[in-house]
Amino acid sequence: MKRLHLALASIFGIFFILLGITGSTLVYRDSFTQISAPKLDINYLDYEVHDIDRLITELESHYTELKVRSIKLPAHPRDHYLFSIRYLNDQQAQSTQIYINPVSMAISPAIEHRNPIEAFFYEFHSSYFMEENGTALVGITGAGISVLVLIGFYIWMPSSGRFKQSLRAPEKSTGAVLLSWLHRTTGACFTPLLLIISLTGLMLVFRPAMILPFSSNPVTSQVDDKTITFTCLSSPGIDDYLYSAEQLFPQADATHIKLPKRDSRPVEITLRHDDEVNSALGLTKVYLDTNCAAPVKYRDGRALTLSEALTETIVSLHNGSFFGVTGQLIYSLTGILPLFFGLSGGILWLSRRRLRRAR
Repeated sequence: MKRLHLALASIFGIFFILLGITGSTLVYRDSFTQISAPKLDINYLDYEVHDIDRLITELESHYTELKVRSIKLPAHPRDHYLFSIRYLNDQQAQSTQIYINPVSMAISPAIEHRNPIEAFFYEFHSSYFMEENGTALVGITGAGISVLVLIGFYIWMPSSGRFKQSLRAPEKSTGAVLLSWLHRTTGACFTPLLLIISLTGLMLVFRPAMILPFSSNPVTSQVDDKTITFTCLSSPGIDDYLYSAEQLFPQADATHIKLPKRDSRPVEITLRHDDEVNSALGLTKVYLDTNCAAPVKYRDGRALTLSEALTETIVSLHNGSFFGVTGQLIYSLTGILPLFFGLSGGILWLSRRRLRRAR
């Protein structure tokens, strides 16, 4: 068993270290994105903030035949609005994302604000920089790491009644013995967390086979079930859509607006409740009539289908957000452990090899 453990460590060890370090950084991916995004001046409260409809009017003066596809609302009062738009350039339709300052209405391409560190680490962590088959290779690596961790735990696992004793540091021991104890005990203590990270990553890579079999249509409810009366508005604007959605869920914060390609389709407003599964934008949806901003149906993010709950829980377990700020800190530290395992395991292997040669 020890030889198998050594073989797996030789094959997957370097990938274990690299995925751990990059994953440790990506725990704070949202923070990297937030740092790179443009900000208002520190005294932003002294200025007048334009509403979204006024910002769209400004964009129409810069882009030919502008079509706004979606809008990401500011997560912080100092943030800019992020627009996904489609427009004509030399008679060719093009799509892009832009930030717009809600005070000065200055426009800047979103690509200019992408954090290079986050982009580099994400591309490696998710696909080893390979456009094809890279994600599958990451998944295979995750499977190998899971087996490596399980075998390491099996080798360490003490006999009945000796569990507490095995956790105690050896007394009056040499450096090699102490390092061996640290290697084994640290690995054993973090086995559950390492398995959660590797197995959830494996499930995300092979999502079609592991999660989609549980898929079902999202549960939506008609607004008739709500005891709120909505007035149909003529020629509604973006702010009217937001107001209607927030009337339906007054305790939630609107985060994203998706506009339909055809007026026959509803406007989709995404909101986030504090007590729903942690997600990038939120899981609550309100669908509004395009022509009068009256809600027609909704989906409460606190009552998900099995596949939705499974997917969101797996994502939040993999990136640490499931456990809040404390979980993210623990995850970032856990990502550094593979480097410790690699160094300590290499030192122990070399020391044992020297002893064998000396004998």
